[in-house]
Amino acid sequence: MAFNTRSFITTPIFYVNAKPHIGHLYTVVLGDAAHRWAIISGAENSIYSCGTDEHGAKVYKVAREAGMMPDMYCRRATAHFQHMLSAARISNNKFICTTSPTHQQTVHQLWHQLQKRRLIYRGTYQGWYSVNDEAFYNTEDVTTNSDGVKVSMETSNPVEWTVEENYKFRLSVMTDRLLEWALKPNVIIPKLAKDQVVSWIKQGLRDLSISRPSSRVPWGIATPSDSDQMVYVWFDALCNYLTVAKPLGISELSSPLWPKVVHLVGKDILRFHAVYWPAFLMAADLPPPKRIVCHAHWTVGRVKMSKSLGNVVDPIGLLDKYGIDAVRYFFLKDGRLEDDSDFSEQRINSLLNYELADNLGNMLNRVTGVKINPSQTYPPFHLDVFPLGGYSPQGRATVEDYELLETMSSLSDEVTRLYNDFKFGTAVMKIMECVQKGNGFLQRHQPWRLVDQPEEQRWLDTILHTGLECIRLCCTLLYPVIPHSMIEARHRLGVNRDITLEDLKCRLSQEYISFGSNSITGPSNKLNSSSKPLFPKIRL
Repeated sequence: MAFNTRSFITTPIFYVNAKPHIGHLYTVVLGDAAHRWAIISGAENSIYSCGTDEHGAKVYKVAREAGMMPDMYCRRATAHFQHMLSAARISNNKFICTTSPTHQQTVHQLWHQLQKRRLIYRGTYQGWYSVNDEAFYNTEDVTTNSDGVKVSMETSNPVEWTVEENYKFRLSVMTDRLLEWALKPNVIIPKLAKDQVVSWIKQGLRDLSISRPSSRVPWGIATPSDSDQMVYVWFDALCNYLTVAKPLGISELSSPLWPKVVHLVGKDILRFHAVYWPAFLMAADLPPPKRIVCHAHWTVGRVKMSKSLGNVVDPIGLLDKYGIDAVRYFFLKDGRLEDDSDFSEQRINSLLNYELADNLGNMLNRVTGVKINPSQTYPPFHLDVFPLGGYSPQGRATVEDYELLETMSSLSDEVTRLYNDFKFGTAVMKIMECVQKGNGFLQRHQPWRLVDQPEEQRWLDTILHTGLECIRLCCTLLYPVIPHSMIEARHRLGVNRDITLEDLKCRLSQEYISFGSNSITGPSNKLNSSSKPLFPKIRL
């Protein structure tokens, strides 16, 4: 995905029947990284939206059990999610609640658009319904578990046989258009998710109930012309994206923002976002999402998180213990789109202590240290001792040094491609491999041994310049992943401004050196070395 004009990234709005867990934190961190990458890649007016889904039978039930009115319960529950976003310093610039009056208007507008096109009709639903999933299931999607309980084959949550009058959407007539959209390259990633969506569509789509009797679901948005029916909670929830994009109404079809939307979703809600949602949009003559990015889940000890098992991890405690960027680094390096990842505090500790502190932090300290760089500047790069363009026996650089330069030269393009495909884990691995090679370069030439040898000054300058440029480039590319510590790292490198596209380039090339562009900080900027560790280690 090229962020060349505008960017609009959304997470799902989170259901408020329980407090946030690390699965919620992972999703907003993934969206935050994509949002920050969009901005430094040149996107204009980038929007990153999060929010809460406050309607439905499940919320009403939990509120009643808590002895609270639903609206008061929702305000308290939403505050927990807002606190998580604040504690993690997530950069979302939009937050939406489905109880807002503006959102209700959007829901009614989309309903009217579909009704006007005769795509909504009243009928009888007979089938299975899961309150836990807030989802309708066909008989072939239901099985009996070992306890003799009917459950969804997809989620294993209990289902109950339901017969009710409601309004239905003619999903069946959208089959061909949905399939054409889903088969387009990169519309749904990863391939595993795309294949699943295509399979669902090819199996045949049945008309979908989009309301429920208010006698069964008393908490929600009433349908526009029938107060005895409540809008189906998923129709309501999905409309939040339109509420954010088109605050003045969905009739603004010329809005340049909407067609750019990228939805981040968990694999458990893929069907709602990649089948129902684009069908609603196309039926209303609105563009379908530009992209749907489906991620896998997090387990604890290879077991699904569950309150009954007591293995739900509190994200706030995690952030307090390890710090924001250590937690972000863990999630974005180990999180996967295709397969579930396993949560481990030992893994966070290992990544913090060895990859961030010993590898990244150590290299930054080495090249900015006052002992080997007393002038606290980017010293000049000397072509006579390190000729660019390939290995030369006349220079001091080794074959391994040229391999480092080659890695640095290709790193930005490689990371750009991976970030654009939401492959943050692979991108981080590539960046840290470059840092490791940079540390190897310093260890190979040991600049600290050259400080008191005036005849080695040109070689010492060149070693330091190479090391400084390596760590600068890597810290810049790591910014979307661990932004807060990378701002501090860039400060120590004398770069005290926002990241630009120019910063993403490696400046160890014939072009930059020949024209005297020895430092991206400029000739007068000073380094700001510090004895304080960038990543303080934690011992478990």
